[in-house]
Amino acid sequence: MKNKCITAILLLTFLLGARTGRAQLKGFSIGPYFEAAWPHGDFADAHSNGIGAGLGADVKLGGHISAMGSYGFLHFGRKTGVEGSSAVNALPLRLGLKYKLPLLYFKLESGTATLTRNQGSAVILSPGIGLRLLGLDVQGSYETWLRDEGWSFASLKIAYHF
Repeated sequence: MKNKCITAILLLTFLLGARTGRAQLKGFSIGPYFEAAWPHGDFADAHSNGIGAGLGADVKLGGHISAMGSYGFLHFGRKTGVEGSSAVNALPLRLGLKYKLPLLYFKLESGTATLTRNQGSAVILSPGIGLRLLGLDVQGSYETWLRDEGWSFASLKIAYHF
């Protein structure tokens, strides 16, 4: 009987402690994302659709405002038959803010895309809109990479936040 009481007390203490620990993480989420991108303008003339993946995070700042960030890999293939074109591989680092409504949110991100193979880097500007339901986050955006020539594309991100 004494062992059962001690076990019950330890189990209750553990469960209450776990609940308290989880409450401290409320307002913070992190998880993987997958991204599809469709180039526009001159960028579309030499490059095919893009695909990427990475890790994103959200931190609630207060009210309807949250900070968000992501780091990942994005690949745009080259179109065959176009002279001088090559595939673009980039490591985009994005930071921004989002304004949340029930289910929907509006976001504005900026950051840098480091291009692989010593192709330099680009400044990112990315407004967008998203839908978040529980842990599932679906986000559409129009992204511009500013460098010698401007590259722009529409993208769709699907993420799951824990």
